[in-house]
Amino acid sequence: NGFTGIGAGGIAGGTGMSCFGACTNKGTITGYKSAGGILGSTRVSGTIEGEDYLCQNSFIECCTNKGTIKANDIASGICGEAQISVSGCINEGDVIASNSCAGGIVAVSNMFVVHNNINTAKRFKKIFQHSQPPFFLDFTIDL
Repeated sequence: NGFTGIGAGGIAGGTGMSCFGACTNKGTITGYKSAGGILGSTRVSGTIEGEDYLCQNSFIECCTNKGTIKANDIASGICGEAQISVSGCINEGDVIASNSCAGGIVAVSNMFVVHNNINTAKRFKKIFQHSQPPFFLDFTIDL
């Protein structure tokens, strides 16, 4: 996506408009900002702290993450950050965000449709810095 340190993903780190279907990640993903089991980020602006960000549209259906997802900021089992529709996905991997924004399915989105997803992560760590707004979206069934 052109921004240093933004976007690490099991299938794609950074993309523009994108669609993912029937994908599986089994590996550990470690990134600085915006890490996801399937997709890291679709950010196209907002590289300076406090600057508004803009993301491209993405669609993710019937995908599974089994790997551990780690990031300093913004980590999620399926997608780190995007304008997104996520349907029928499963996250089984641990999600760890050292500083802020962790989500079982999606961590950060300014526009989203998230439905019929399952998060079974055994370890799910959410830590928010006092200076960060709590962008936390976790519309999942936790088993």
